[in-house]
Amino acid sequence: IIPGGVLFILLVLSAFPDLFFWNPLLLSGAGLAIMTGAKELTDFIPAVLLSVALIVAALAFALARFRKAAL
Repeated sequence: IIPGGVLFILLVLSAFPDLFFWNPLLLSGAGLAIMTGAKELTDFIPAVLLSVALIVAALAFALARFRKAAL
């Protein structure tokens, strides 16, 4: 349920023009746009930074959660 909820939130946030370049969903079609020269790699820096931050936060949460769990 959580991944679906996050996807829904990202889809809703993509409707706002001010948040468009920060949306990690922008990266899903970035490869082809960069390879064809339609977009520059620097156009995707905000989305990449947010994606990296979310990955680090998820890993930190998982690490903290598994340290508390008894194996």
